[in-house]
Amino acid sequence: MSKFREFNEYLFSEFGYGKEQVDRISENWPFHLSFLKAFQVEGTAVEVYEFKNGDDEYYLVSGPSLSIHEKSGLIKTLHNLKDK
Repeated sequence: MSKFREFNEYLFSEFGYGKEQVDRISENWPFHLSFLKAFQVEGTAVEVYEFKNGDDEYYLVSGPSLSIHEKSGLIKTLHNLKDK
């Protein structure tokens, strides 16, 4: 299975899509992910992707586990950390 299909299965579940559509999951459905950056954190590979769900924009972070971050919320958090 490709990592993009795996990502979409995770996002499908996290966003609560109906089980009747599970057979439609593919590399580009229900979300199209765009690669942003890859880096290492304490020797662990991390990749960051962006995607939209309706009008809302998110980051998907793939590292030791998968996590979703609302784009605007993460940007505010990073700015707050920078100001400290």
